[in-house]
Amino acid sequence: RYLALSYVWGGPQGFQNVQATQKALQKPGSLSTSHPLPQTIRDAMDFASAVGEQYLWIDSLCIVQNDEDGKMLQVNAMDQIYSQALVTIMA
Repeated sequence: RYLALSYVWGGPQGFQNVQATQKALQKPGSLSTSHPLPQTIRDAMDFASAVGEQYLWIDSLCIVQNDEDGKMLQVNAMDQIYSQALVTIMA
């Protein structure tokens, strides 16, 4: 059970999930303070928490951006990712 965020990046992301950061990002609380996330992502995280949901799928953080093969698999599955989410937040 998870929420998903659908949003326009609006240019290069200051922080993304890449192979070098993937393991660190899998640790609980890894996004709490140390990363400069866009306000849209912070707002979606706050919303998920406010409605009592633990999981939020965000493409820039859930897809390893510099793993081209894995990235294409995930991008091609985004219709399923969004349609199976409890709620998709659109921003």
